[in-house]
Amino acid sequence: MQKIPSGAPSALRCDIIVGTRPEAIKLAPVVKALRESGDDFLVRVVTSGQHGEICRSALTAFGLTSDSALDIEPISGSLADSAGDVLRAFGRHFADSRPDLILVQGDTTTAMAAALAGFYAQIPVAHVEAGLRSGDLANPFPEEANRQIIDAVSTILLPPTPQAQANLLQVGFTAERCPVTGNTVVDALQLLCATHAPVLDGSGVEETELDGRRLILLTTHRRESWGGDLEAICSAIHEIVQRRANVIVALPVHPNPNVQRPVCQLLGGHPRIKLLPPLNYIPFLALMRRAYLILTDSGGVQEEAPSLGVPVLVLRKTTERPEAAEAGLARIIGTDRNAIVEHVEELLEDEQAYRQMATAINPYGDGLASERIVEVLRNWRAGRPLLAEERSFSRRLRLTTTPQDSQKRLPTVAKDIGLFSDAKRMSRAVWPHAASATTKPIVP
Repeated sequence: MQKIPSGAPSALRCDIIVGTRPEAIKLAPVVKALRESGDDFLVRVVTSGQHGEICRSALTAFGLTSDSALDIEPISGSLADSAGDVLRAFGRHFADSRPDLILVQGDTTTAMAAALAGFYAQIPVAHVEAGLRSGDLANPFPEEANRQIIDAVSTILLPPTPQAQANLLQVGFTAERCPVTGNTVVDALQLLCATHAPVLDGSGVEETELDGRRLILLTTHRRESWGGDLEAICSAIHEIVQRRANVIVALPVHPNPNVQRPVCQLLGGHPRIKLLPPLNYIPFLALMRRAYLILTDSGGVQEEAPSLGVPVLVLRKTTERPEAAEAGLARIIGTDRNAIVEHVEELLEDEQAYRQMATAINPYGDGLASERIVEVLRNWRAGRPLLAEERSFSRRLRLTTTPQDSQKRLPTVAKDIGLFSDAKRMSRAVWPHAASATTKPIVP
């Protein structure tokens, strides 16, 4: 491990790197926790511009702004060009700012380039959400390789789950170096759901359009799905909507022409398929909370949906986030047209199958991940063990409920935050028949 910086001022100068909306969402609670922890940390949020406005909007949802931004053109072109541009820009930035610690999250071009630039500058790197593995460098591409590179050059690894930690232990990292924190997305959802009702303003979907209908939320953008797989997804969605008059589909369309062109050609014009522009996070969160079912190839949505008690079908051949599938909250179904139709039809028809996916303990976090990360960084600087074993996040046993149990108590709007876990205990289950913000019963 790299050494703790010597001769540092009283506050540890920490650059937190944000390039995409998922990074903004998952790092926002960490930024807030560090800034609220007293005088131990001097935090600067540095943005790369990878996602531009939607990243800034996500930060704004948490009351945050960037403290500095890379001086580069918007990220575009080939993967090599993009990575090279961002790597050079972070190299210049760290040469000027010389932080004591760089904190990155996930598997993006921004995170990989920042971690590598920090390593080259001999600045310690902490990796939030370390250790995720699909076992296939082609899926997700190039993120699977990005994450392994970041893990390799990081001083502090912060795996979100015991499975992620086990992946790191398998390749030689020590348990002391990679304490299990839980996923900060649960912290983020708790913050936002507690302060924002799941109203549809700005989502592109009207309340009246949900009357008597079930909302299916679809997101698809992965480059490994471009072409035939994406066309198969669109064909399946069109068939489902044709079969089911009581279904409406919301699809925020990724701006990349490789996604936008086939989606608009195959799904445009149908009155119950809402092709939406990229959404700010609060309206998108409202759609997730109001959805009956989510179909996605997004890594982040795979974690968010189970955290909100919404069953999710993963439109990928493999995933680096297997915990939800193992817990029964998600299914990895690939992109075959017939398979998609079959799984969606089952969950629309079979109440028991749906309930089994909507009533299980969230395997990703308990709302205390940011608190643990603050503790880890404070201990690291003091030369102490990073995190006591009893403080680590661990998966809880599966929770099962019945419809009758779920109907025993109706929540208030203030308490109905749509989450499947809270910071104190993970014992709340969501029953799926709600189409509105006030009819999702919760078991206390």
